[in-house]
Amino acid sequence: MRRRGGGAGGGGRRGGGDEPEALPPFPTEPPTASMVRFGDAWARSWGMKLHEEEGGVMEPNRAGRWEGVRAWSAASVYGAARRGVEVPPNPYAPSTSYDAKWSTSIDDPTRHGEAQRGLYYTLSEADFKSLFPEGLAGEIEDEWSTVGERRVQIRGAAVELIGKMERFAKGGRKEAQLPPFRLLTGESGAGKSAALNHVVHYARRAGWVVMFLPSCATLMDTGLVLAKSRLRPTMVDQHDLAMDIVTNLLAAHGDQLGSVPQRGTYPQHWFLPPDEDAVVMAKRDELRAADDAERRRLRATAQAEGRAYDKSEFVSQLRAADEDTAVDRSRFTLRDMLEWGVRHP
Repeated sequence: MRRRGGGAGGGGRRGGGDEPEALPPFPTEPPTASMVRFGDAWARSWGMKLHEEEGGVMEPNRAGRWEGVRAWSAASVYGAARRGVEVPPNPYAPSTSYDAKWSTSIDDPTRHGEAQRGLYYTLSEADFKSLFPEGLAGEIEDEWSTVGERRVQIRGAAVELIGKMERFAKGGRKEAQLPPFRLLTGESGAGKSAALNHVVHYARRAGWVVMFLPSCATLMDTGLVLAKSRLRPTMVDQHDLAMDIVTNLLAAHGDQLGSVPQRGTYPQHWFLPPDEDAVVMAKRDELRAADDAERRRLRATAQAEGRAYDKSEFVSQLRAADEDTAVDRSRFTLRDMLEWGVRHP
């Protein structure tokens, strides 16, 4: 699922030019009692919608953040820390909380439905560590550091999409009316990232394999390597970013991928488990050395006979081995495939 909007999690840029944008002032006093209860005093509301291929639009879901926490978070996490300014202690932490009437005790996302829409649930530390090796989308961890609790609001967009995914698992795409492309839209702060985190939490708890990229800015701003693509000559590969994505996918789904056999036809030395990979790579080194020796022999012979070296005389043993695809791939798994990619970037 892709997301669009101005939040930091979606890669939206703040400010412009070389001059940093103005920062909100640091709060100097704790908020009043009426400010500290989420749900009782939302400072503003925004709409969020889920757009689908057929044109269906979900009913907007109300969400918001009160300005004291937002200002402190923006100033400390995004602004001051980036500029090397010392961040004062958070004055809101001792007096902030989630109101019980806006919370649910059902923390399993596979049990969330319309009855829980708009409520907050707790993301357990165990799930946070095991199901989100990539981290989370958006600025929700800033909110948690302020409040001292790991809560996620159950947005209407997430409830709707989770319902479609459940119907898909039971009856397929036609039954679920689940198109291959979904797009969340909404103003900055509407809760797109929170909804995305909730859906990923549900999917991984329900056994789906999810490739999750919390921030598009990662692809735009952090890649250090640009290499000409070996498969698409007009494009480039970003191996360092690809390695991070694959490593996180293995951390979240290694056991599941280890139960799925490989399919398709590949060169015999591709996508092998570590033990067989080591044997095959050693054999390839021997063939490569034999090829080099044969080239030297053919060049020396041509020179001794007073003629030019004819490349067509050389037959590569290594190339012949690479063209051999007669390998039983059912013995190998998708986990082997990804781990091989990490060993041979």
